[in-house]
Amino acid sequence: MDFGEVVGQRRMVRSYLDVPLPPGSLERIVAAALSAPSAGFAQGQSLVVITDASQRSR
Repeated sequence: MDFGEVVGQRRMVRSYLDVPLPPGSLERIVAAALSAPSAGFAQGQSLVVITDASQRSR
């Protein structure tokens, strides 16, 4: 898949399935998010990983 295809297929997701992630997936997702570029190498992001459904609130 080239960059144009990736950009053309991106979408916003606001509805999620109540299905656990396969083992190791969460770690790979967090690692990818932390290695993403930031403007001016500011790295101004923070992540909160919640794995217990009772801890989520809106």
